[in-house]
Amino acid sequence: NNTTTTIYTFTPTAGQCATTTTLTIAVNPNVTPTFAAVAPICSGATLSALPTTSTNGINGTWSPALNNTTTTIYTFTPTAG
Repeated sequence: NNTTTTIYTFTPTAGQCATTTTLTIAVNPNVTPTFAAVAPICSGATLSALPTTSTNGINGTWSPALNNTTTTIYTFTPTAG
């Protein structure tokens, strides 16, 4: 089950020199990074770097590279881990 914390029980085959044991696997909920809105700029004006840490503490990178000459949709990719 990949949506909830689950306890799995290992039961060895009879006759083996092993005992029953359990393993708990915790599934953490997905967290969506949130950011403050970026104010509009005029074409060619200075565009400050986008934050690499969201307001709720998620680190990552943006793509594509910043472009201050056209309206662009940027995608934030969280750092693995």
